[in-house]
Amino acid sequence: MARNIERDEKEAARRKEQLMKAGFDLFSQYGIENVSLQKVADTAEVSVATMYKYYQTKVKLVVAISGKIWGDLWRQILEENGQDYFEKFTAYQYIEFYLDMIIKLYRERPQMLRFSNNYKNFIYHAGIEGGVLNEHLDVLK
Repeated sequence: MARNIERDEKEAARRKEQLMKAGFDLFSQYGIENVSLQKVADTAEVSVATMYKYYQTKVKLVVAISGKIWGDLWRQILEENGQDYFEKFTAYQYIEFYLDMIIKLYRERPQMLRFSNNYKNFIYHAGIEGGVLNEHLDVLK
C-alpha cells in the first residue's frame, strides 16, 4: 500500500500542534525548567518517542512555541489592520501600540505573558545563542 504523503504531513502538523499546546499550557503554568519533555508528551497523550521525533530538545520545543504564539499574534494584528499598518508610525505611536498590546495581553491572554517571561528566563539561564532562536525570530521578521 502506497504512503499518503499529504495525510502524513497533516498528521505531523497535528502532532506538532498538539505538543506545542501541551507545552505552552504546562510551561505557562509551572515554568519551563520545572516541566520535563516526558510530562509534555504525557499531557499531549503521545509517546515520548513521538515527542522526540518532532522536538529533540526542550529548547527546540520552547523556541517553536514562542515562534508560533508571537507569529500568530502578529499575523492577527496585520490581518486586522493591514500590512502597512506600522509604516508611518512615529516613535510615540510605536510605544503607545506596544503598551496597549501588553495591557490587552495581560487582560485577555495572561498565560502568553507568563510563557514569555518563562521563555526569556529559560533562554538566558540556559545560555542559548542567537542561531538556535532563528525559528522564533524568523517569524517575527
